[in-house]
Amino acid sequence: MPAFLVLFELFPKLMMTEMAVLLFRYLAKMFPLVVFLEGAPYLLNWYRHHNVQNQVFEIKLD
Repeated sequence: MPAFLVLFELFPKLMMTEMAVLLFRYLAKMFPLVVFLEGAPYLLNWYRHHNVQNQVFEIKLD
């Protein structure tokens, strides 16, 4: 697992900070294919994991 993903795993709130955005943009410029292949599925899972309550609430509204 890439180091920046470990960092996000240990500090999930860091995802919302400007520093994390800048770091991800830098990595995307340096290693676009690697960041996309390694990061996209993990970030999607992270988003789903941290929005489970919102998804359940939306399902109940439907």
